[in-house]
Amino acid sequence: MKIKTVLGFAAVLGIAGGAVWGLGEWQKKSLPQPNQAWESVDVREVNLAFEASGRIRTLLKE
Repeated sequence: MKIKTVLGFAAVLGIAGGAVWGLGEWQKKSLPQPNQAWESVDVREVNLAFEASGRIRTLLKE
């Protein structure tokens, strides 16, 4: 009787462990992978000065 209980308990643990592992692998494949960039980033601070104050009526672009 004890051997059946131990084997049953081991089987349940094996099935549960396999399910947890499988779920982790499935989530790794279904999540989007982050993009990686291998370049340097140049950060500059720019101060802007305007000749007149007020609101911008139109913004022209090229």
